[in-house]
Amino acid sequence: MLVIKMKNKIKEKNLEKKFFEEKGYLILKDFLSEEEVKDLKNMLIDGYNRFLEDEINENNISEVIMKYENNNLHDKLYEAFKYISSSDYFVYIGKKFSKFVKEKFNLDTKIINTGFAIGIKDSKRTAYDWHQEKPYYEKQDTIHLQFPIIYPCSEANGTMSVLEGSQNQGYIKEVKNIKINQKSVNSFVPKNINDLIHIYPEKSFNMSLRDAGVFDQNIIHRTNKNLLNEVRFAGIIRLQII
Repeated sequence: MLVIKMKNKIKEKNLEKKFFEEKGYLILKDFLSEEEVKDLKNMLIDGYNRFLEDEINENNISEVIMKYENNNLHDKLYEAFKYISSSDYFVYIGKKFSKFVKEKFNLDTKIINTGFAIGIKDSKRTAYDWHQEKPYYEKQDTIHLQFPIIYPCSEANGTMSVLEGSQNQGYIKEVKNIKINQKSVNSFVPKNINDLIHIYPEKSFNMSLRDAGVFDQNIIHRTNKNLLNEVRFAGIIRLQII
């Protein structure tokens, strides 16, 4: 029985590795525990409470953040973002991700960046257009993780999507730098993106609260439009491959 279980684990590992190499991403079911999900939620709420004047809880966090966004109080939101992004909770998840990458792909890694993305209804300021991660980390090889916080990530709330298999294009150096204003994110959009979106199918990262999505540094991906009044929070871990 033990031998059969070991063979099944090896087969599963090989299938996941093959899928990642071909498609450029993996959705990991139940990567996070219930306790980790709860800790991440509390960490996020506590972090915003340190910098925003309103008393924030799980029920009103979206309403408060949307108010700050609509009133152009971006500096306050950014202060909270910086503080939360450096949380030890993200470091803990980063170490867990690093262990996963070692076990599944036999790669040694180290954490180079942690943080989170937010998706606010009708806001383009924090939304990335089609891009690769490689232009942001030109001198490093990286692998990336994204996971929901507080709410699941879905097509309705603008979860990220990828062009499946587009990592096979390699690092695309011919890009346009898209930035709508000084306090918005900037996207290094491939100049031939209109051709690429017709070649590769778009796949959305639909994730429950315990799930996580792993993706290659060269896969083309973007943020999508949030149609809901709930802000989408997605934790981000970036590892350097040593």
